[in-house]
Amino acid sequence: MSLAYCDKFFEMAQCLYGPEELQLIGVTAVYIASKVEEVFVPTVKIFSKSTNYSSSVRRICLVERDMMNVLAFRLHPLTLVNWADWYTK
Repeated sequence: MSLAYCDKFFEMAQCLYGPEELQLIGVTAVYIASKVEEVFVPTVKIFSKSTNYSSSVRRICLVERDMMNVLAFRLHPLTLVNWADWYTK
C-alpha cells in the first residue's frame, strides 16, 4: 500500500519535495499505510526512530498532511493484489 501511495503522490504532486526527501516521503507513506491496514498502529515516534531521527515527528506529520491532501484522502487504490483476489473469486 505504501508503494501505491508514493507512486500516486509523485504522480500528482507539484514538485513539493526534492530527491533529498525521499526517505521522509517513504516513511510517511509506510506510516499512512499502517494506519489503514494495521490493528495496532505504531506511534509516529517509532517511524521517526526508524529513520535514525533524520525525519522528525513534526516533519512526518506535515508530510502526512500534504500526502493526504494530494491523494484527496483516497487511501484504497486498486492494486495487483486486489485484482488477483477478485479474479480468483
